[in-house]
Amino acid sequence: MKRGTVSARYLSLFIDVSDKDGPKDIDSLYIIQDKLELFWKYNDTSWSEKTVGKERWIGSNKIQMPDNTDLPSGTYRIVVIDSGGDRDTREIFIPESAPSRKLPGLTLLENGSFLVDSVYKENYIFLKNAGGQVVKSMKVVSGAIPAELVLKGIKEKIHTFELYTVDTATNDGYVISIDNNVVLKSF
Repeated sequence: MKRGTVSARYLSLFIDVSDKDGPKDIDSLYIIQDKLELFWKYNDTSWSEKTVGKERWIGSNKIQMPDNTDLPSGTYRIVVIDSGGDRDTREIFIPESAPSRKLPGLTLLENGSFLVDSVYKENYIFLKNAGGQVVKSMKVVSGAIPAELVLKGIKEKIHTFELYTVDTATNDGYVISIDNNVVLKSF
């Protein structure tokens, strides 16, 4: 039996950006916590980007402390700088961490079935290939799921199984990953 474990704590932050000189003029994105002298810098090679209609969102799903602890509470500055040096700044506040919640779990059973253990309503399994691309996603509920159902229609080897869970009451997300070190038959 293989159980997915929580190995990192991340903040996910995306901002809607635009520039009068066009989207390629955005040069860098900083997330700064002045009091503790912390900062994260992103550019077009390190941020993730998504376009929704006419909105361009940039940011990261993996903002984390070097020692994998929770991000300190407090005010953070979000600074966007364009190639000409013009900048725009906004502030966000990250509250104290909430008390421990029941973390979801994903277990790959010896018979190849998956066991989802989650008290939350929004649960998804993502199957990723060796390149990290999602080749299949499906909404799931807590309980055992036959491998035939999860792997149906898959023609390539799956490298990673991920359970993505959202606590809609707090808007917290959890990602539990299991590397596929066994060969599961595709269906």
